[in-house]
Amino acid sequence: MQKTAFDYIIYPDRGEVEHQLYFPNFAGGLFKGVATIAILMFVGAALLTGSLLFLFGPAAVAVGSAIKLMNWEKPAPTHEVSMPWSDHYFVTVDRTYLIIVAHHTDTTIGFKARFPDKALFEQYLAFLRTVVAPHAEFTEKVWEW
Repeated sequence: MQKTAFDYIIYPDRGEVEHQLYFPNFAGGLFKGVATIAILMFVGAALLTGSLLFLFGPAAVAVGSAIKLMNWEKPAPTHEVSMPWSDHYFVTVDRTYLIIVAHHTDTTIGFKARFPDKALFEQYLAFLRTVVAPHAEFTEKVWEW
């Protein structure tokens, strides 16, 4: 499990979320530095032994991986849009992990929102009670998925 950054935009008629794996700002430079050192070590070992055959086999795989690591970039965020709030008939409320999931019909999937604190959690829950279908079913349990 890797830390993920979530950005929510809640509109009166729908919700949107962008999420991406979290990498610190120095990750790109660190990866490129490690890759550069690995390439220099293998080329240096080949020059030191006087045999360029050293660069074939496992060393070639390592150099190829290092070159791929040199081109690493932070992954693009994933953007998701929910259905209109009035089409959600089930809401799962997980007070343990501060997660609220609005479902259409299948209760294993839906528009999932995670919250950093209880105040924002309660504010979003109160908002959902006003915008989901009038006969929507609210269930409080731990979100398993």
